Amino acid sequence: MSTRKDRVAVVTEWKAPPNVSKETLETEITSLVDSILALPIAQKNYLKLEITFQRELANQHIQGLGLPEAPPSVWVMAECASEDHFAELYEDATFAALIEEKHKTLYNDRLTANAFFVDLRTKIDSPTTKSCTRVMAAYQRPDHLSSAEYHTKMEALLEKISAHPVVKKAFQKYYLWIPNDTLDTKLRDLGFPEPDPMVLFWAETENDERMAEVMTHPEFKDLMRDAIRDLHLHIKSSVFFANVVTKIEKEE
Repeated sequence: MSTRKDRVAVVTEWKAPPNVSKETLETEITSLVDSILALPIAQKNYLKLEITFQRELANQHIQGLGLPEAPPSVWVMAECASEDHFAELYEDATFAALIEEKHKTLYNDRLTANAFFVDLRTKIDSPTTKSCTRVMAAYQRPDHLSSAEYHTKMEALLEKISAHPVVKKAFQKYYLWIPNDTLDTKLRDLGFPEPDPMVLFWAETENDERMAEVMTHPEFKDLMRDAIRDLHLHIKSSVFFANVVTKIEKEE
């Protein structure tokens, strides 16, 4: 995941259908991404594209916070220089055909995926290595809150967590992605349904042990317990240790 604010970013969550294993889903989405990146327009327009897989690690720490085990999914994050570059991609007939084919073969046209553009809120952004430990958290908005109310409360949670001493000591990156309606019509034209109302948190530490220290710290657990009570973070959430594969990355 990027922390650059000078680019436009889109996130896609591919959920595993009931009859598809986690391993099969990962293979299918990797194949789709590779096919897309073989297109000249994709090579020209994408500045960065990453696939995020779920690691089967430390689920006991996540569940110890009162959060459920994450359902199988694969996340794809892509960046371009502008909305126009994304629009050009989405209007390409071959690009659209690849997406449509995956909708049919993997989901039998009953697509369970989320695709949305995002705004970035960064709290901690220090240099990290490729071997760092990453945790991703997708939280769905409860029915009793409007989008504006939820986003405000989640930004406040970001501030509160990032100010905690154990987090300030351990986290090397910590930020929040808030969905927006950029190119919403284009995404619907590609067959993606209206996305679930969610926000995404991203955290990085030097290693697994440092992340576990945060998750098992009594004060951090108390903070998360209060957030779960007030914001229903345990309902339809997806929190997991992440393995990130960078498929393309340009400096410009």
